[in-house]
Amino acid sequence: MAQSNYDIMRDDAARLFAQTDHSSAAARFGLQEQDGWLTLEFFGFPYRVSTSTGVAQRLVNGAWETAGYNDAMTIYDLLGYSQPTCHAGGQMINTRSLHIKMASTAPSPTDLFARHGTLLGEHLEQLPAAFEAMGGTALKRGDASARFTVFADLKMQVQVWAADEDFPATVELFWDENVLQYMHYETVWYANGFILNEIEAQVAPDDPSSRR
Repeated sequence: MAQSNYDIMRDDAARLFAQTDHSSAAARFGLQEQDGWLTLEFFGFPYRVSTSTGVAQRLVNGAWETAGYNDAMTIYDLLGYSQPTCHAGGQMINTRSLHIKMASTAPSPTDLFARHGTLLGEHLEQLPAAFEAMGGTALKRGDASARFTVFADLKMQVQVWAADEDFPATVELFWDENVLQYMHYETVWYANGFILNEIEAQVAPDDPSSRR
């Protein structure tokens, strides 16, 4: 089977990562290297990255599998771009506000939020258990919400509102105010796509619009 463009970009990023010095990031975040692999947690899931090839893998049901596009690209940016003094600020900002501030000419995230909001709104009662199973900490915001640890001390929040007679179901994503010390603005959207797809795979694994 021919590789998709996403797989090609991910594999190119892996090769580039392997050519860089990642020892400073490993030391900064306290990552362990064993047998040529850096081990880490991303959204609470176990991952490892090869220091020789750059390949990122995720532990799934006891076996290592090649990471997908969104998670691999985010991990490469976290380890290759994060600033030496990066630290969580503690205040959360809506990703919509980040979009307006950083990329006013980029495509609007409205369609993405609407698409995911529709599916999550249909499975609202299942979300608290799904959040908990994924290591999320429940919040009293919206109709279902949770805070997730992305990497090290960097956190984000997912908030879902049910549809009513005036508005459709919606999802909002909030990030620590210092997120751009850890990753590029574009990478925030890789991470957003990853966590939304993971949640949907929990609550609607058989829905064709939900994909890991």
